[in-house]
Amino acid sequence: MSATSAAFVAPVARASSRTTRRHRVHAPIARAVAPSSSSSSSVRENDALPTFPGGWLGPDLAADPGSWTHRLTDDEIAELDAALASAEAAGLDVIDLTPDNFPLPTLATRLDGLRRELVHGRGLHLFRGVPVHRYTPWQRCAVFYGMGAHMGWTCPQNARGHVLGHVKDLGADPNDPTVRIYTTCAAQPFHTDSADIVGLMCLENSASGGESKVVSSVAVWNRLVKTAPDLARTLLEPFPVDRKGEVPPGKSLTYDMPVFHRHGVVAGEVDGSAVTVCVGAAGVA
Repeated sequence: MSATSAAFVAPVARASSRTTRRHRVHAPIARAVAPSSSSSSSVRENDALPTFPGGWLGPDLAADPGSWTHRLTDDEIAELDAALASAEAAGLDVIDLTPDNFPLPTLATRLDGLRRELVHGRGLHLFRGVPVHRYTPWQRCAVFYGMGAHMGWTCPQNARGHVLGHVKDLGADPNDPTVRIYTTCAAQPFHTDSADIVGLMCLENSASGGESKVVSSVAVWNRLVKTAPDLARTLLEPFPVDRKGEVPPGKSLTYDMPVFHRHGVVAGEVDGSAVTVCVGAAGVA
């Protein structure tokens, strides 16, 4: 699969597809989830969250695909085309697109509702029908970025400040701890990205492989609390995370971050490969 990704901070949001130019980063008005101030020692079975859309299981999605998918209508595609034409005529750079200069009169309402659903509801959504095959590379990036701009502010995805990233096998070694795995042919393990919202636009179907898989971190947390509360407590403690060679001046090679945070709601954030590198470096089996 060939795809483009993006990360957004929402007012709450974030989305990512990489460019070669540094982006002006805006702070969010409010974070979707605040950092945990809870004591990790208080995890008990009854701490599992009540049932709500974010705690879904695979069969739940399979039983009701219409609740988390939407095929763009002809009118919505026409709005995208009109916004593209206006942006191109004005000579705008992709990273300069905003809701004001990339207007989507009716689709914007859907995107605003989607932002709330992504942050406070089910946490995922699939758009179908974006006519990527008749768009130029610039237009693909602009449509993706422009739609995301209606849900939040973009944030950089790496030390070079890329805000749009291309998911493509560049022949990099997936065993190199400094390599981003989306530049290799290796399968992505389950992980989270450090953003309120992450988007992925599929550009081409692969001959084999490339399927996207999703899992609810809320469902994982609930299961852990129910079956292994000791492990849930451990995952509320800081874990060393490798910076994958992208170390800011004056910073260490790693930083500490819990896998789960609790503060009224539960948030999960993990990159297993980054934790594994740190554990291996420490000589821990």
